[in-house]
Amino acid sequence: MDPPIIPRDRLNTFISDVFHNFAELHADHRKLLDQLHDIQREEHPTIKSVTTPMSDAVLNFRDAYMEYVPNYPIAAYRIDDEMANNIEFKTFVEQCIRHPDAHRLDMKNLLNRPIPRLLRYQLLLKVILDETPAGHEDREAIPELLETLKVLCKETDPGIQLAQQKVQLWCYNSNLQFKPGESVLLREPDTGFEGNGWTEIFVLLFDNYLVMTEPEETNGVTKYNVDQRPIPLDLLTLANFADAPIQRSTSILRLGIGEPPPSGGAPESATDSRL
Repeated sequence: MDPPIIPRDRLNTFISDVFHNFAELHADHRKLLDQLHDIQREEHPTIKSVTTPMSDAVLNFRDAYMEYVPNYPIAAYRIDDEMANNIEFKTFVEQCIRHPDAHRLDMKNLLNRPIPRLLRYQLLLKVILDETPAGHEDREAIPELLETLKVLCKETDPGIQLAQQKVQLWCYNSNLQFKPGESVLLREPDTGFEGNGWTEIFVLLFDNYLVMTEPEETNGVTKYNVDQRPIPLDLLTLANFADAPIQRSTSILRLGIGEPPPSGGAPESATDSRL
């Protein structure tokens, strides 16, 4: 569309994050399909073996899958985030779902289709192996091919986990809610103050700030209300985590600083400080 539904300054990045290297993956599978059709035309009605084109395909699309599969969590997040903040994009996606060719599948379903295909290949090859007579060369070739596919599926796991962690961090970031006038990242004055008890908090450690929040769930969405102004990492120091927890009464936790209990033991109102 002109102008595009997604602003031009973000359009190319959005397309790259969502569709990534799908064209490369499509080309590899198209090549496999063409090779299978060639075999079918040459050997009809009985196909002797499909392991040679399958083995070539697995080797060819390995790099493409290693790139595509770990990107799926990022693609799904970009779609959800855009739908939540761009009504025109949400309307477009909903219109696409109603198209007969979509079969009621949304963008995330369609983007996910290549991923379980690796498992389907394994199931189909196992069925072929069960029907392969003893002494046929595929009795050895298919198990090797199955192992190669199995290894490929496992090799994508670390990338998926890393992408999921990145997406979780983005979700925390987008759901942070500052108090009015508190969105400026400044250091809290080092004057100290007293409180009336402990409040459970949710701590987020980013690569530049430590943020203390209070989770609040509304309509199934958890928002993280910022409890205090974020603390720059260069103002933090690590304490000795091997020491026993310090007992405190009503004093507020000060990062890296503890007040030992008075001699004779902790007071009756002491509470074990924890994060």
